[in-house]
Amino acid sequence: MKTAPKKQLPIVDSSLVPILLAAVLAVTLFSQSPPSVHNANIKSRMFLTLSIVEDGVVNINRLHESAPTSDVAQIGENYFSDKAPGMSFTALPVAALARWMLTLTGQPTAMVDEEGQLTSAFIFVTYLCQIATSGLGVILLLLALYRVALRLGADRWSATFGVIVCAFTTPLWGWATAFFGHALAGSLLFIGFALLIELEHAETRKKELWLSFGAGLCLAWAFVVEFTSAPASLIVGLYGLYRIRTSPTDRIVRCVLAAIAGCVLAAIPLLLYNAAAFGSAFKLGYSSVVGFEYMQTGFFGINLPRLDVLFHILVGERRGLAWLSPVLVAAPFALLVMWNSGRNRAVAIVIAAVMTYYLLMNSAYHYWDGGWSTGPRHLTPTVPFLALSLVFLWARAGAIGRSLLAVLSIVSYAISLICVSMTMTVKKQLSQPFLDYLLPSFADWLTRGEIPVQGVAHVPFWFGISPLLTIPALVIVTVLAIVSTRRRLSGGSHSAALQIP
Repeated sequence: MKTAPKKQLPIVDSSLVPILLAAVLAVTLFSQSPPSVHNANIKSRMFLTLSIVEDGVVNINRLHESAPTSDVAQIGENYFSDKAPGMSFTALPVAALARWMLTLTGQPTAMVDEEGQLTSAFIFVTYLCQIATSGLGVILLLLALYRVALRLGADRWSATFGVIVCAFTTPLWGWATAFFGHALAGSLLFIGFALLIELEHAETRKKELWLSFGAGLCLAWAFVVEFTSAPASLIVGLYGLYRIRTSPTDRIVRCVLAAIAGCVLAAIPLLLYNAAAFGSAFKLGYSSVVGFEYMQTGFFGINLPRLDVLFHILVGERRGLAWLSPVLVAAPFALLVMWNSGRNRAVAIVIAAVMTYYLLMNSAYHYWDGGWSTGPRHLTPTVPFLALSLVFLWARAGAIGRSLLAVLSIVSYAISLICVSMTMTVKKQLSQPFLDYLLPSFADWLTRGEIPVQGVAHVPFWFGISPLLTIPALVIVTVLAIVSTRRRLSGGSHSAALQIP
């Protein structure tokens, strides 16, 4: 096998900085936990974090008794979060720091008031935890996406297009502003994938070991954050083995052992938590969930895939991904382009396999609609992989094709902006969430200043600043960032591609 050239890439391409800054604003100016929205999923995860930080226990009895959440597991008289604990664990240092900040500034630190309502302290801590987990994860993901695209032979502007799609035109943006596990799990999966791509370009044995260890850690931690990530992590891990299949045996062995070490390190907190909470290192919270009886059927509620559900999560008016992110409709065509090029067929297979798994899993899950949700939130981890495929569609498309992709991206951006501005946790009873609630609420808010029942998800709103300023400010910053980046890459530099077999 011909050795691939070990092309050095900067950690952050200076041309990408404006878009990264716009993305940082996009995930920090919004939060899906304003005072008017207390989602059970968020509460369950945060209650675990706060119980560990404040009480040094893994049960959530105190907080649950004061402000009950429906997402719990019960063992005897004790209540626990029924969620995968990875989000809660990742947020621990941030929650501790946030409480210290409240204490230092003389602010109340009680998370629940005497009437059982979540306090401003809870909102503040949750927001910082969201930024440090979902938000930061997506920013790191964008860096990884750009780098992977270059490693696979894309030019810089095509790679940038993939970053733009991933950051601003899909539900990933909305879930990056929420203390749910989907955005972080998807980020970890793709970052693990990126580290395996980098493995081919490692100059030293030490770097090989660290890349392998990091990939194993990311892929395993994705499972700790969202248990459903396990098969996707396996798909990516097998691809890593494929990448080094022709390497000397000793190199394969040390890379595999380093990856296993990363997996073990990620697994230890989960095993210890399970043992402390549920009496066995291998018992999950979902086995003792309260109130969701179908979680006891099949494999924690996952049975056989259903065609009608598959239709609903792809193109249905209630949860269809195509309605929230029309640009992703082009992903199958992008995969075909990748396959026909013959250059990145293995990567196309990985993307298709990850998407297929999540579609089958989601369509087989009894609670497939995600409850209070905007779009099929369980498909969120597929977004970065689909965005990567669009990089190569953009690179091969002609003027008409790029114009169509640009239009679809603009429409998708507008839809995403409306969703993230209102809420990602729309009432599950609505048959057409976007048309019945999100769009009319957004229009009333812009034209009349009427705050929707579920509030607005803008951080400035918390400080008495009109959130109406958020929308034009973000749009202007995003447009300027894209224009600036395009100009930086003009003059021939944008067409330079890495020649990597």
